Amino acid sequence: GFWNDDDALGGELATRIKIEKKRTKLIDFKFHVLENEADSVKVRINIYNCDKNMPGHNILTENIFHTITTKNGVEKVSLKEYSITTDNDVVVGIEMVEFYGDELYLSVSATPFGGTAYLRERSQSGWDVRWNFGLAFGLLSSYPQSGTKP
Repeated sequence: GFWNDDDALGGELATRIKIEKKRTKLIDFKFHVLENEADSVKVRINIYNCDKNMPGHNILTENIFHTITTKNGVEKVSLKEYSITTDNDVVVGIEMVEFYGDELYLSVSATPFGGTAYLRERSQSGWDVRWNFGLAFGLLSSYPQSGTKP
């Protein structure tokens, strides 16, 4: 996925991530920047429940912002302080909030191994679904052992 002009403000790149265990706690979110020509790019992390294979409502109770400064490499966003727990698959997205510098071109890695990507041009636009590929987004998570109480 990529953004390549200032019309990208409010646009979002997202992908579905499978959650296999109940009470899964989300710890870190990672994604790989292939190319970044801006000085920096401010994004909002959004995490949606997955409703009939589509992003549903945002499960976050507060905004999570992250500023991308790397030109090429892995970006990591700690989610520990937000105590995000889910029982079901989620759709994780990065929403363009602001960019700094003269030029915007930001490209993030996708995966050729299947998955589902969701793209939209504006924060309230409908989703454009790509069933044949996912974005290479990752979640570090933990879950309780079987038989433990909540």
